Amino acid sequence: FQGVEMEPADPMTARLTVHYARERVAEMILEAEFDYVWWLDDDMVFPPDTLTRLLKHQKQVVCALAYQRAEPYNTCVFEWKEETHLPGRYEYLNGIEFGGLRKVDGCGSACVLTETSVFKKLLKKRPWFDNKKFGEDLHFCKLCNEASIPIYCDTDLVIGHLGGRLVVDYDVVARYRHAKAERDALLACVR
Repeated sequence: FQGVEMEPADPMTARLTVHYARERVAEMILEAEFDYVWWLDDDMVFPPDTLTRLLKHQKQVVCALAYQRAEPYNTCVFEWKEETHLPGRYEYLNGIEFGGLRKVDGCGSACVLTETSVFKKLLKKRPWFDNKKFGEDLHFCKLCNEASIPIYCDTDLVIGHLGGRLVVDYDVVARYRHAKAERDALLACVR
């Protein structure tokens, strides 16, 4: 990428659990005074201009739209639901509208661009990544929400998720949901 300075992550992080590795990478990004960190999971398939597209949005936290790699192929973006007697929970945002940026309450870390300014704002909220209540990615999103740092999803940037021999992308999810609706309609007629 022209004009984008990138360095490989510390090889020591490869032996850590995901939440500790992300925490260490975030520390290194701050120490090196980089502007961004681009989280990209190793089981994702993405267009070559993905980073450029995310950078153009000029948002503190922005992700591409990804789907889980197994049925029922939920989106990896979430909304927060308050509960009356519970602390609340994240729910899959499967009805997200396509076309442009959409504000979301949480996202998986499959493909997320984060300004390092976010970590500076959250210095007193460490650890940034913890897997005790949610996953490490949603823990980070919860901290962002509590600090009024918006999270966006580029719904035009749909990336694939490797799932065995299948790359789960929008087309796979659409075919799956169509077939499931047809099956459910047939079953309803039989009953």
